[in-house]
Amino acid sequence: MADGRFRRLLTGLDTVEAAYYLHPISGAAFSFEALMLEKERLRASGSRDGTPVELGDRSFLLRPYGTGRGFPLVLENAELTIECGEFNTPSFFVTFRSFALWQRGARALHQELLAWTQSVGLVPVKMELLSRVDFTFDYWLPVVDFDDDNVVSLAAKDGRYRENRSLQTLSGVLAPHAKLRSQIVPSAPVNARETCDHHTRTPATSAPARMSWACLLKRVFDIDIEHCPRCGGRLKIIAAIVDPQVIV
Repeated sequence: MADGRFRRLLTGLDTVEAAYYLHPISGAAFSFEALMLEKERLRASGSRDGTPVELGDRSFLLRPYGTGRGFPLVLENAELTIECGEFNTPSFFVTFRSFALWQRGARALHQELLAWTQSVGLVPVKMELLSRVDFTFDYWLPVVDFDDDNVVSLAAKDGRYRENRSLQTLSGVLAPHAKLRSQIVPSAPVNARETCDHHTRTPATSAPARMSWACLLKRVFDIDIEHCPRCGGRLKIIAAIVDPQVIV
């Protein structure tokens, strides 16, 4: 696992986001209405900080704002952030924090969350769904002689995600504006008027024609049916069978 240049220290989940479809039963300890009233009280007071709330056996910080995803309520603690709304689908969107994932593990956090939701009267109406999973590799390097422009992935995500002024997500080389995309993705198909390299080029006309089967075989499978594999001389068709009843 190690050589003279680098050594892998650890790997694990760094971010997990999941959608939970939960609905409060009658008399549930979790009340959307009560939380909305408290949030509006915070907003009216001009407070930019959250207020502590106790929900079952857990403590949260209720924020005086909603989220860009359209959830009106935000609850946070050291292990997770809950975005929720009574009329949202899903009703709960949970982001498990990096520190908790490294310390406890995703399975334990998920099971504890389900146990808590049950204790406050929230019941699932649909199976939860994963929305985002980030897997992290930590390496020891003797010398850091590169920056984030030297690191790419095969992801199709475009742009870079930053949190707390720190780069979190690198652009993938399959992204539309990635600098290295042209070295990974084949160029646009050539048409029959702009023939393959093994064809004699002809002047382009107004309407591009479809590539010939010979060109397609050469382009995709590197099979050249127009040149002799021994001498490289040009081959020509001397007979063509096109009757389906004759072809076996």
